[in-house]
Amino acid sequence: FAADSLVFRSPPDFELPSDQDKNNRYSLIIRATDPAGNFSEQKVGVTITDVFEVDTRPIPENFVLEGNYPNPFRGQTTIPIQIPVASMVTIELFDFTGKQVKLLVNNKNMSAGRHLVSLDARDLASDLYIIRMTVRMENGEVLRRSMSTTVFNH
Repeated sequence: FAADSLVFRSPPDFELPSDQDKNNRYSLIIRATDPAGNFSEQKVGVTITDVFEVDTRPIPENFVLEGNYPNPFRGQTTIPIQIPVASMVTIELFDFTGKQVKLLVNNKNMSAGRHLVSLDARDLASDLYIIRMTVRMENGEVLRRSMSTTVFNH
Protein backbone atom coordinates (compact mmCIF):
# COMPACT_ATOMS: atom_id res chain seq x y z
CA PHE A 1 0.00 0.00 0.00
CA ALA A 2 1.34 3.44 -0.88
CA ALA A 3 0.13 6.76 0.45
CA ASP A 4 1.96 9.88 -0.67
CA SER A 5 5.61 8.78 -0.40
CA LEU A 6 5.11 6.20 2.37
CA VAL A 7 5.15 2.52 1.50
CA PHE A 8 3.62 0.17 4.05
CA ARG A 9 4.70 -3.41 4.79
CA SER A 10 1.14 -4.62 5.13
CA PRO A 11 -2.22 -3.32 4.01
CA PRO A 12 -3.56 -0.61 6.28
CA ASP A 13 -6.50 -1.24 8.56
CA PHE A 14 -9.59 0.79 7.69
CA GLU A 15 -12.43 1.69 10.02
CA LEU A 16 -15.64 3.31 8.84
CA PRO A 17 -17.22 4.76 11.99
CA SER A 18 -20.96 5.29 12.20
CA ASP A 19 -20.69 9.09 12.44
CA GLN A 20 -22.35 9.72 9.08
CA ASP A 21 -23.71 13.22 8.60
CA LYS A 22 -26.75 14.14 6.47
CA ASN A 23 -24.57 14.55 3.32
CA ASN A 24 -23.16 10.98 3.31
CA ARG A 25 -19.88 12.28 4.70
CA TYR A 26 -17.96 9.91 6.96
CA SER A 27 -14.77 9.96 8.97
CA LEU A 28 -12.40 7.21 7.82
CA ILE A 29 -9.58 6.08 10.11
CA ILE A 30 -6.51 4.57 8.41
CA ARG A 31 -3.99 2.65 10.53
CA ALA A 32 -0.69 1.33 9.17
CA THR A 33 2.89 0.46 10.01
CA ASP A 34 5.72 1.73 7.79
CA PRO A 35 8.80 -0.37 6.82
CA ALA A 36 10.72 0.93 9.87
CA GLY A 37 8.00 -0.38 12.20
CA ASN A 38 6.46 3.02 12.99
CA PHE A 39 2.72 2.88 13.57
CA SER A 40 0.53 5.70 12.32
CA GLU A 41 -3.16 6.50 12.38
CA GLN A 42 -4.91 9.20 10.42
CA LYS A 43 -8.53 10.27 10.31
CA VAL A 44 -9.78 11.63 7.01
CA GLY A 45 -13.17 12.80 5.80
CA VAL A 46 -14.76 10.97 2.87
CA THR A 47 -18.02 11.37 1.02
CA ILE A 48 -19.77 8.25 -0.26
CA THR A 49 -21.12 9.06 -3.73
CA ASP A 50 -21.77 5.58 -5.14
CA VAL A 51 -21.85 2.04 -3.85
CA PHE A 52 -20.89 -0.83 -6.14
CA GLU A 53 -19.96 -4.46 -5.90
CA VAL A 54 -16.32 -5.39 -6.39
CA ASP A 55 -15.55 -8.65 -8.18
CA THR A 56 -13.11 -10.43 -5.88
CA ARG A 57 -12.88 -13.63 -7.94
CA PRO A 58 -9.42 -14.47 -9.31
CA ILE A 59 -8.44 -13.37 -12.83
CA PRO A 60 -9.70 -15.96 -15.36
CA GLU A 61 -7.17 -18.47 -16.72
CA ASN A 62 -8.64 -18.68 -20.25
CA PHE A 63 -10.45 -16.58 -22.83
CA VAL A 64 -14.11 -17.52 -22.51
CA LEU A 65 -17.24 -16.46 -24.38
CA GLU A 66 -19.92 -17.69 -21.98
CA GLY A 67 -23.50 -18.45 -22.92
CA ASN A 68 -25.63 -15.34 -23.04
CA TYR A 69 -28.54 -15.06 -20.64
CA PRO A 70 -31.33 -15.35 -21.17
CA ASN A 71 -31.11 -17.60 -24.24
CA PRO A 72 -33.37 -17.75 -26.14
CA PHE A 73 -34.32 -14.14 -25.55
CA ARG A 74 -36.66 -11.38 -26.62
CA GLY A 75 -35.26 -7.86 -26.89
CA GLN A 76 -32.09 -7.79 -24.80
CA THR A 77 -29.55 -10.25 -23.43
CA THR A 78 -26.23 -10.19 -21.58
CA ILE A 79 -23.05 -11.87 -22.84
CA PRO A 80 -20.46 -12.68 -20.14
CA ILE A 81 -16.82 -12.90 -21.29
CA GLN A 82 -13.59 -13.72 -19.48
CA ILE A 83 -10.22 -12.20 -20.42
CA PRO A 84 -7.05 -13.53 -18.65
CA VAL A 85 -4.76 -10.73 -19.91
CA ALA A 86 -5.41 -7.21 -21.21
CA SER A 87 -6.29 -7.57 -24.90
CA MET A 88 -8.00 -5.89 -27.83
CA VAL A 89 -11.49 -7.38 -28.07
CA THR A 90 -14.10 -7.35 -30.83
CA ILE A 91 -17.55 -8.90 -30.39
CA GLU A 92 -19.83 -9.26 -33.40
CA LEU A 93 -23.26 -10.72 -34.12
CA PHE A 94 -23.83 -12.57 -37.41
CA ASP A 95 -26.97 -13.94 -39.01
CA PHE A 96 -26.89 -17.55 -40.15
CA THR A 97 -25.82 -16.56 -43.69
CA GLY A 98 -22.62 -15.10 -42.20
CA LYS A 99 -23.58 -11.44 -42.60
CA GLN A 100 -22.55 -9.19 -39.70
CA VAL A 101 -25.70 -7.61 -38.26
CA LYS A 102 -24.27 -5.92 -35.14
CA LEU A 103 -20.87 -4.81 -33.87
CA LEU A 104 -21.11 -4.93 -30.06
CA VAL A 105 -17.48 -4.22 -29.12
CA ASN A 106 -15.09 -2.73 -31.69
CA ASN A 107 -11.42 -3.52 -31.06
CA LYS A 108 -11.65 -2.27 -27.47
CA ASN A 109 -8.70 -2.55 -25.09
CA MET A 110 -10.19 -4.60 -22.24
CA SER A 111 -8.53 -5.34 -18.92
CA ALA A 112 -8.06 -8.83 -17.54
CA GLY A 113 -11.14 -10.05 -15.72
CA ARG A 114 -14.80 -10.76 -16.24
CA HIS A 115 -16.93 -8.42 -18.36
CA LEU A 116 -20.59 -8.21 -19.34
CA VAL A 117 -21.57 -7.15 -22.86
CA SER A 118 -25.16 -6.09 -23.61
CA LEU A 119 -26.92 -7.06 -26.82
CA ASP A 120 -30.02 -5.10 -27.82
CA ALA A 121 -31.72 -7.17 -30.52
CA ARG A 122 -35.13 -5.51 -30.54
CA ASP A 123 -34.53 -4.47 -34.16
CA LEU A 124 -33.66 -8.01 -35.33
CA ALA A 125 -35.92 -10.67 -36.78
CA SER A 126 -36.59 -13.83 -34.80
CA ASP A 127 -33.86 -16.23 -35.89
CA LEU A 128 -30.69 -18.06 -34.92
CA TYR A 129 -27.56 -15.84 -34.70
CA ILE A 130 -23.84 -16.37 -34.08
CA ILE A 131 -21.91 -14.32 -31.48
CA ARG A 132 -18.19 -14.14 -32.23
CA MET A 133 -15.48 -12.80 -29.92
CA THR A 134 -12.08 -12.00 -31.49
CA VAL A 135 -9.17 -11.30 -29.14
CA ARG A 136 -5.85 -9.79 -30.23
CA MET A 137 -3.13 -10.17 -27.61
CA GLU A 138 0.00 -8.02 -27.30
CA ASN A 139 2.15 -10.80 -28.79
CA GLY A 140 0.05 -10.68 -31.99
CA GLU A 141 -1.79 -13.95 -31.35
CA VAL A 142 -5.46 -13.90 -32.39
CA LEU A 143 -8.08 -16.08 -30.73
CA ARG A 144 -11.72 -16.52 -31.77
CA ARG A 145 -14.62 -17.94 -29.81
CA SER A 146 -18.15 -18.36 -31.22
CA MET A 147 -21.54 -19.48 -29.97
CA SER A 148 -25.12 -19.41 -31.19
CA THR A 149 -28.10 -17.60 -29.70
CA THR A 150 -31.77 -17.46 -30.57
CA VAL A 151 -33.78 -14.24 -30.83
CA PHE A 152 -37.58 -14.37 -30.44
CA ASN A 153 -39.01 -10.95 -31.38
CA HIS A 154 -42.40 -9.72 -32.52
